[in-house]
Amino acid sequence: MDVAGTSGGGSSLPSVGTDATKRKVCYFYHPTMGNFYYGNGHPMKPHRVRMTHALLEKYGLLRHMRVLRPIPAHESDFCRFHADDYIAFLRTANSSVENDPATLRRFNIDDVECPIFHGLYKFCQLYAGASISAARQINLDHYDIVINWSGGLHHAKKSMASGFCYVNDVVLAILSLLETRHVGPFLFLLLILHHRLCIFLLDSVNVPLDDGIDDESYLYVFKPVVAKAMEVFRPKRPVVLFQCGADSLSGGSATDAGRSLPSVGTDATKRKVCYFYHPTMGNFYYGNGHPMKPHRVRMTHALLEKYGLLRHMRVLRPIPAHESDFCRFHADDYIAFLRTANSSVENDPATLRRFNIDDVECPIFHGLYKFCQLYAGASISAARQINLDHYDIVINWSGGLHHAKKSMASGFCYVNDVVLAILSLLETRHVGPFLFLLLILHHRLCIFLLDSVYGDIYVCLFGICMQRVLYVDIDIHHGDGVEEAFYTTDRVMTVSFHKFGGYFPGTGHIDDIGCDGGKHYAVNVPLDDGIDDESYLYVFKPVVAKAMEVFRPNAVVLQCGADSLSGDRLGCFNLSVRGHGECVKYMRSFNVPLMLLGGGGYTLHNVARCWCYETGVALGIEVNNKIPDHQYSEYFAPLYRIHLPTTNMANKNSRKSLDDTIAKVLANLSKIQAAPSVQFKERSSLIDLDEIDEDQEDASDSDE
Repeated sequence: MDVAGTSGGGSSLPSVGTDATKRKVCYFYHPTMGNFYYGNGHPMKPHRVRMTHALLEKYGLLRHMRVLRPIPAHESDFCRFHADDYIAFLRTANSSVENDPATLRRFNIDDVECPIFHGLYKFCQLYAGASISAARQINLDHYDIVINWSGGLHHAKKSMASGFCYVNDVVLAILSLLETRHVGPFLFLLLILHHRLCIFLLDSVNVPLDDGIDDESYLYVFKPVVAKAMEVFRPKRPVVLFQCGADSLSGGSATDAGRSLPSVGTDATKRKVCYFYHPTMGNFYYGNGHPMKPHRVRMTHALLEKYGLLRHMRVLRPIPAHESDFCRFHADDYIAFLRTANSSVENDPATLRRFNIDDVECPIFHGLYKFCQLYAGASISAARQINLDHYDIVINWSGGLHHAKKSMASGFCYVNDVVLAILSLLETRHVGPFLFLLLILHHRLCIFLLDSVYGDIYVCLFGICMQRVLYVDIDIHHGDGVEEAFYTTDRVMTVSFHKFGGYFPGTGHIDDIGCDGGKHYAVNVPLDDGIDDESYLYVFKPVVAKAMEVFRPNAVVLQCGADSLSGDRLGCFNLSVRGHGECVKYMRSFNVPLMLLGGGGYTLHNVARCWCYETGVALGIEVNNKIPDHQYSEYFAPLYRIHLPTTNMANKNSRKSLDDTIAKVLANLSKIQAAPSVQFKERSSLIDLDEIDEDQEDASDSDE
């Protein structure tokens, strides 16, 4: 239907020179587009499309092109890419009624990023319909250029909303172009600061840029890249989809690095958070009198649920780790032993001694191997979510078992999930049969020259990985297993704040700084009994700040062992929950992908308090000090508070001793002149499986 327009029909005459002035242009606009409203304070304003149209009208540009009103997209159009149940949800979504929280989490609908607003489905029909209509005009060969300024909502996924986008009109337009006649694979140029998007059946060129780029620098990159792409791509009929996101303009409010909504200052409140939990984790039992109680993870989850924190993050059930996952670090014979270990039969004493298995520290208990699969699988799954660029912060409170060694258990830890998670972050990720030329600064991707063929056979893959990972450990015990694993590499820096001197595991001297290629990349901060919040943060912040400055990690893994809290059954520090959580808040402020893991912690109610509070810190939510009534309320009697006073134990860490420690650690860190180079190695292909959404009621046990 014409809104206003000129003559139609037929593409224009051939171009003369490199850029002839004449093009036949078609422009799609619906007059109601500006009526839609995401909500008070939301940065996405469809009114911008109406403002653009008003300018076009006033400048007289409308009379130079055909102006068409788009046909609204039908449900069948949406379901060519999107899942039926997701579209059915959008069709019936209503902001005036109470929606099921589990369904909202499943489809990534919330009040901040992707809210339900009046006319949501109609909004999707109009902007997606305009892009589909534009594609059809190209298919009919009527126009050289087609325009839909309401489209380009490129973040939406097959089964969920993302980044203010509900339906991916870009994918639907490409499918429409593919439908009518074969035009070959497409060149999809995406020149915006965000680069998380759905790319479907196309070759891709990503040119990520850093903050503050101006016109001259932008065009200096843009023109040769586009020219080369057009030269080497050479389709029979070039079809270019140009997504003109205006958030690359000066003065935009969404130019901060990261996956979530724009940051304000160094520590914005909003982060996209993913939390891993398996409901059977609390069932495992080390044995009568053993201080390690997996039940603490269930208690933490119960608090998160009662405080309403689960609805502010994606809750996923982890895929249990496979034997091949374990053997990326651990010895085959040790994992084979764990797989067959049985507490009900007599085990060979020599084998038990060899693997450091006993009845006191690391016993064999019912379901031991399954326990290892779950907590390690959660950490590996969390790492994959960071690799896929889906979340800013990922959480696994069942993980952080940092003492396990390559061929033996240690300190209540059997499998070192921290090492396995870091290896997953560092690994080369095979991404399938695409020609993917990646020139990236922010994500430090490795670049290979490659070719590909369509189908199941492809030649020469390139990989995506994190170049550098920083591991920070605030457990009272030294993170010996993780340090040992990466002691000779410059791709992982380990920083451990721990009690040293006559205390398990007895390692972590300040002079232990790594060796060979990893020299100065092991950082140990030994502390004494009774350290309080003020003293701990006095050391923690300058050391971490220096590590971040010289190492420039692409991701941070923070082990949040709660045995450094005041009153811990096995600990001798005097930190409050708030002081412990301040470490999480400080790490969060660097706006680097962050993984939070559990660890030690042997006074159950304090562990649950701490990890619940720190989940709130990750989300930017201050939890109420009064603990709500729930099934584990008796554990928190008599005060029923998150924040408890610390003890009056003496702080044996003098200001001079702390200053000396800081000076020595900073001096060692200063010897790292620049972020390290990376030697990439091709790895065997890994099968990527989606984690199981906790909200899917029909989800079966993922190991069956």
